[in-house]
Amino acid sequence: MLLAFIVPGQAADPSAAGLWQKIEDGKPVVWVLVVDHDGIFEGVIAKTFPKPGEEIHETCAKCTDDRKNAPLLGISFIRNMKRDGLKYEDGNVSRSSRRQNL
Repeated sequence: MLLAFIVPGQAADPSAAGLWQKIEDGKPVVWVLVVDHDGIFEGVIAKTFPKPGEEIHETCAKCTDDRKNAPLLGISFIRNMKRDGLKYEDGNVSRSSRRQNL
């Protein structure tokens, strides 16, 4: 005798974790990888897409904390963000790294 049980799957809660793409004028500007570290979220710059002729910033010269002069690729510009239901709160978002044409 073969018995089969179907257990309804439970959908995962939506999460900001994953690879995100910022688009301007229909073209990619930056890829951001958002990682969930046991409920604490971090966002790092994974790839940039400078426009032809645009000045390329290799480091975060405008950053004012420990990210100052850190390489932009891989820089953690979102730190310690916490999820509360469908909202993300607290944390530290480096506005300086975002101002460097990203």
